[in-house]
Amino acid sequence: MTATNRDDKMRVEQYRATLRLAGAEIERRNRVIRALTAFTYQASRLTEPAALLNLALTHAITTTHAGVGAIVLIDAQTKALMMGTHRGLPAELVQILTGRQFSPSATVLMPHLVTGKGALLELTKNSSDDERDLLAMGDLSSLASLPLQAGHKLVGALVVGIQGGARFTAADVHYLLAIAQGTAVALESLNLRDKLWHMAENMLSQDALFEDSPTSFLETASSGEPDLPILPPLQSELANIVTDTGGTMGVVFTLTPTKKETQVTLSADYGLSPVFTNTYASFKLSDEKFPFEQLSQRHLLVKKVVAASIRHEIPLLASLQEEGVRSLLAVQFSSKPTRIIIVGASKPEVFQQSDIDHLLATSPNIIPLLRDTPAVPTLPTHSIHVPSLEREATDDDLEQLLAAMMEAEEEVERHNQDWLTLNNIAELLNQTLYLNTVLPRVLEKTREVLGTEAIWLYLMDTDSRHPKRMRLQTQLGLSGDFVRALNYISM
Repeated sequence: MTATNRDDKMRVEQYRATLRLAGAEIERRNRVIRALTAFTYQASRLTEPAALLNLALTHAITTTHAGVGAIVLIDAQTKALMMGTHRGLPAELVQILTGRQFSPSATVLMPHLVTGKGALLELTKNSSDDERDLLAMGDLSSLASLPLQAGHKLVGALVVGIQGGARFTAADVHYLLAIAQGTAVALESLNLRDKLWHMAENMLSQDALFEDSPTSFLETASSGEPDLPILPPLQSELANIVTDTGGTMGVVFTLTPTKKETQVTLSADYGLSPVFTNTYASFKLSDEKFPFEQLSQRHLLVKKVVAASIRHEIPLLASLQEEGVRSLLAVQFSSKPTRIIIVGASKPEVFQQSDIDHLLATSPNIIPLLRDTPAVPTLPTHSIHVPSLEREATDDDLEQLLAAMMEAEEEVERHNQDWLTLNNIAELLNQTLYLNTVLPRVLEKTREVLGTEAIWLYLMDTDSRHPKRMRLQTQLGLSGDFVRALNYISM
């Protein structure tokens, strides 16, 4: 084999390695585009804010391989923070994200949350002590906070963290930005849709009033109200009780005696999956899923759920363990009817005996909100619909709704076009090993995706006389002077 043949063979192997790397990168980008397309499609068909938040967080965590995450909701007027949904966050981070802990480490993240600015924290040797303390709360190596902002309206923030020494890539951050933006637009669309629904109810129910007195009807229709809360008051109050106690999830059960036996109904939940809420929506006390009757005599403090599950076969305790609960409190806070609240934490030995007193003191706050709940709640998402004849939707609201829906459809179409172009590029790269043939076509497709006027590509010069320089391999749209001036770049 001659030296020329060896060089040609080596060059072909280099090209093949490059193509394999390019193929892996294209596949990764394809997964991102498919995830964004799937999220946009699924989000546009949801009607419940709680379900939308869970969908967005699931996509964000799954695609970026993150360990923990949360969506925090922000009141546009008061800047009050409320936990919309979260996965795997320790109690300390939950309290910081909801504005209930004001330690020095909290100041690292709070200004970004309330002002709608993004933040990316990474554990490095240059990290400040406050940044290290904040990341250590969740055993995180990287934490990203992206604002949920629809136009000029700040809705909340998407917070995602990676564990195990990994970090977010630039592609991960761009993907999270897209998810955050899509979530904000979808939440605003749900709010506008709710306004339009109320306006339709208003017009139907007040038709007679309009005929008798058009002026009074228009005055009623023009009276504005603040936007409806993202979470219903019941779930919001339960979230406050849980986080104040130091927990990350909670559930309230109501025991109702009947002629035959006592019925147990799940009345409220926070931080639990649809699997749990659907399994325990309603059952009989005789099913012995949990020692509810014993709670009337004494309260329950389980510092290590895993150890307790080994010693005792309690179905509800085993299900809570599957939900990530590692320690819990259970108390009876009402006797007529009997109501039980269970608060769980994601770490063992979180609760002390003093937390039982705190839970007994704060749990009655939820009783007024429980009186109007249905016997068997619709779980896991709860409707935020609050009947009102004073809700209205202006022409601007309708225009915003239509614009948001059109923007979502255009976004899906753009992602589909990008996906098709990337697949075409992959096919071109697989057709030949001759770069001079395939690269101009690849650059042409890439320029179409990016929408740029010019695009060019440098490769390492394989000439042994110039081992440390790059050569302009191919270009589109560059002037002759640019090509002549920068045909080679020294390394």
